[in-house]
Amino acid sequence: PSVYIEGTNPNVIKIKKSGITWNDFFNTLPFSLTHECLTTGTKETFCSNTTKTLRFYLNGVRKTTVLEEVIQSGDQLLVSYGNEGDDVISRQLRSITEPTL
Repeated sequence: PSVYIEGTNPNVIKIKKSGITWNDFFNTLPFSLTHECLTTGTKETFCSNTTKTLRFYLNGVRKTTVLEEVIQSGDQLLVSYGNEGDDVISRQLRSITEPTL
């Protein structure tokens, strides 16, 4: 595969060729993901609605079209679902640690 999760460190994505997008990566996993919905392998869905939102933060910045972004070395992606305020999102972002390579 051109992109995969490191077996010894699931926080690291290995990329074998340039131009791999976040969508390319997520398509290797056993669920489906769009900008509006995450559907698990057991068909449980987490979709943006009037009370909860599926959000993406790339390197600390909220992105609405992150799936089309080419993965860059050092990128950090947070996928968050719910109705959390900025304070909770900030805590989630701070909890992302630099991987040990």
